[in-house]
Amino acid sequence: MNSMISELRQLIERQVEIREAMRRPGGIRVTVERELFAIGEKLKRYPATVRNPVVQSVTASRRS
Repeated sequence: MNSMISELRQLIERQVEIREAMRRPGGIRVTVERELFAIGEKLKRYPATVRNPVVQSVTASRRS
């Protein structure tokens, strides 16, 4: 279970990082956009009941 949470956290952190880069001037490359799509597909494997608390945790840690 811990390894699943760890992988989920890494995926979400990378997804947030890419989305933030998209908002900056210059945007991102197509390859990074593909990575974002692939991360989204991997995240679909996790139930929302597991995914949502991790998303909230990552979002909170990036704000502080």
